[in-house]
Amino acid sequence: MSQPERTEQQLAAVADRERDVFLRAGAGTGKTTVLVDRFCAAALDPEGGVERILAFTFTERAADQLRRRVREELIERGREASGERLEALREAQAATDRAWISTIHGFCRRLLASHPAAAGLDPRFRVVDEAEADRLATRAFDAALEELVEAGEAE
Repeated sequence: MSQPERTEQQLAAVADRERDVFLRAGAGTGKTTVLVDRFCAAALDPEGGVERILAFTFTERAADQLRRRVREELIERGREASGERLEALREAQAATDRAWISTIHGFCRRLLASHPAAAGLDPRFRVVDEAEADRLATRAFDAALEELVEAGEAE
């Protein structure tokens, strides 16, 4: 399976790994392709590795797609590799299940779950969904309002 041609800008974005990047572009412009290429290059760098890469996306769906495409790209590259290169590709592919590819919320949840005591959290903490968060906010507002009314102050 041959890879589609990359533009000069895309190739430059993949090659320049000395800095973090924020990639924003319209649909169909190759954003995910650039991120996949960049991720794979960093994952295979002897000084890098999957565990040293942090990739944020805006949605869980996009994170899942990025993870899947990285895995597929590593498998595809493995079809043409042998020896140490093949072993490195296999190791990187296996590590994609643990890769830090997520939304900012997913990253925070995973980080806090990994180190709850350092964050001052009960290790059994859980993240509430949006509906439960709305209910909790309403209860907190009602309780605060009731407390203010009971205090009898003019304000």
